[in-house]
Amino acid sequence: MRTILSRKQQRGWLASNGRYTTLQHAWSTRGYGSSRISDARGEFIARATGCGYDRRGAALGMALAKIFPAELAVLARRTRKPGGKGNYQSTSLYGLHYRPGGFSLEGGCGESCMRDVARAIGFDLARIGGDSGSRNKGSEYYTLQAVRHG
Repeated sequence: MRTILSRKQQRGWLASNGRYTTLQHAWSTRGYGSSRISDARGEFIARATGCGYDRRGAALGMALAKIFPAELAVLARRTRKPGGKGNYQSTSLYGLHYRPGGFSLEGGCGESCMRDVARAIGFDLARIGGDSGSRNKGSEYYTLQAVRHG
């Protein structure tokens, strides 16, 4: 798979951004429900609430937008469909849009789409554990790993 970051850039990014190498997704189905993404230090990155869409994907999309803004801008520009009037969909990454001066990422389209975007940057999200404190809430833990270049 061709990624935005080379293997060397992936290693450098992981070395200089250690707080993002482990992510926690805490979720709850109480009330309207919520999904919250935190870094290795327990600091808040992103949160999505409500029902009727993929909260997990939405929270992950917001987290990716905060963690990888420069990489997403490049990726959106490289994969945009030709034509359009200011907001261009990606040709290969559902939920990613290019607009002059930046990008938008629609995480509500699903967690799997956001994982595909992370892979295109150069990282896999590997699940390393979790706990479900009850039927209504729990946490899952992920680590960012460099994608192997074919």
